[in-house]
Amino acid sequence: MATEISKFQQPEYPSDEALVRRRVELVPVDATTTANAAHTSTPTPSHKTLSTWGNEPIRISANIWSGSAEYGRDMERGDSLSITLSAIYSGKGHRGKSDNNAFNLWNARGQIALHLSFRRHDQSIRINSYDSWHGWGDEIWAAFPDNLVDETTPLNVGISYYASGSYGVHIGSLGMGELDVDAYEAPNSFTYRVSDTNDAMFGESVETALNY
Repeated sequence: MATEISKFQQPEYPSDEALVRRRVELVPVDATTTANAAHTSTPTPSHKTLSTWGNEPIRISANIWSGSAEYGRDMERGDSLSITLSAIYSGKGHRGKSDNNAFNLWNARGQIALHLSFRRHDQSIRINSYDSWHGWGDEIWAAFPDNLVDETTPLNVGISYYASGSYGVHIGSLGMGELDVDAYEAPNSFTYRVSDTNDAMFGESVETALNY
């Protein structure tokens, strides 16, 4: 029987050698549908906005210590989550392979529907999903873009929900197109966890906004 996952902890991530890995490029958002999309004939859905739908975004702060941002609704096609990075400490420095700064989108079943991890030791972004029965899936990864390495300008990370297991990820004005991970139910909460609470890549907390 599978062990229930706790949002207060992050499951141990496997080594690179133990994963099937696929690299994608971060490119200007207008070009993502042809650069990396799994189905290049399908245009990237636009984000829903307040002006279009009349819904006030659900805004919740998430910190590295405990708890989760609970949005009270499952994400639906066209919904997007915006994560504001007011502080960025992206330098490689002395950090080793254990360095891990992760954004996890959880669903009602306690699965990580989307895992977005920033690793400073090799300047990479890792994307995956997890449940306690199947473990981690195949990994999608990208190199840190210049706007993240810059450190001087606050950024927004945007996560668009298209369908079960299908997402779009944007770092500022750069995107990865349509990304497919192991498909689990839609997420409804968010956590920010780090491997070293004295050296968090984005400070102790980030602001999130669910646009629906």
